[in-house]
Amino acid sequence: AMARELRNPAVNIPKVVDLLLKRTVQVIGTIEPVQPKVLSDMLTGDRAALMLAVRILTFGSDWEVPDFPCRLCDQTFGVVIELDKDIGVKKLDNPLVQEVEVELRNGHTATVALLTGGIQLEMVGDGTRTGPEEATIAIDRCIKKLGGMPVAGPVAQRMSMADRRTIVAAMAEAQPGPQMEEVMVTCTECGREANYSISLVDLFR
Repeated sequence: AMARELRNPAVNIPKVVDLLLKRTVQVIGTIEPVQPKVLSDMLTGDRAALMLAVRILTFGSDWEVPDFPCRLCDQTFGVVIELDKDIGVKKLDNPLVQEVEVELRNGHTATVALLTGGIQLEMVGDGTRTGPEEATIAIDRCIKKLGGMPVAGPVAQRMSMADRRTIVAAMAEAQPGPQMEEVMVTCTECGREANYSISLVDLFR
């Protein structure tokens, strides 16, 4: 199932995560068997944590890359990333609070729920949506209050681009789970260390 998805040059990562979790997750807490809706209601960060755990359980904690590209010296080098040590994990201060208050322009605030797997799948659709289209769906599905008042109906397309970017960035910043965008790697060619973003899908190629 993964191989079919990975043949596509433009891989639909949320779809790959979803199909893998549906086939591998056996129990969550006291929930057994795990129904698809339970997985879709999980935060994207928790889904990423499960995906990473499946990878480590299946192939081990070392991810060997023979031709890792250094963005500082443009050379490639061999590296082994220890997935259980080199990737930081962010946790919520209070797991029961899965919303974030976002300061917007003109002194307004928005209360926004964190992104779930189901909403992420809705955002990407068949993989052909643009970034602004995905952001519109995310904001409309996740925004709960605007200026302290409950939101009824779509509002994203009436918001300024600056406020839209602020909301999307705040949702990403507050999301718990593996910090795949902040993996420190030292280049053996130039000796310099830099942050890299690693795709969950790349770990299974």
